[in-house]
Amino acid sequence: MISEYSNDGHDYFEDLRNKREKKEKGKPHDNLVFINNPIMPDIEEIAERDKKLLVLRDLLLKNKEELKVNESKIESEAKNNGYLKDVLKNYRDYKSYIITMKKKQKEAMDNISQHLEKISNENNLSEGNLERIKLEQNQILDELDKVKKELKELTLKP
Repeated sequence: MISEYSNDGHDYFEDLRNKREKKEKGKPHDNLVFINNPIMPDIEEIAERDKKLLVLRDLLLKNKEELKVNESKIESEAKNNGYLKDVLKNYRDYKSYIITMKKKQKEAMDNISQHLEKISNENNLSEGNLERIKLEQNQILDELDKVKKELKELTLKP
């Protein structure tokens, strides 16, 4: 069973059996868009998830700043307190571990990027595959920039 209605100058068709909404512009069956696709989350769900991600990112940035401030405080107080020397050593060991992991992550992303570059230079790829490889390579390069930035932040003195 299909119901039809119009909104914003576009025709919408709702397939009540499949609970999918189809948006059609122009000729019938041209540019069909599934809005309530059960495979793809609703736009509201994506927006809500994005809001949560922004809150978590802000919280992470705040925590990083607090760690820098706390490291400086512990460093100055450790001169007078032996217990804080152990805390400072543990913190520095943990920071060193994170730096090592970021370096390994950077190296792995460099390797993947170089491999994708090598594949894209081969002549036996279709246009679609070449486009997908370039897109993936750009995503990896963006992530690589983030890792480099994090690594730089970690290795700078507060």
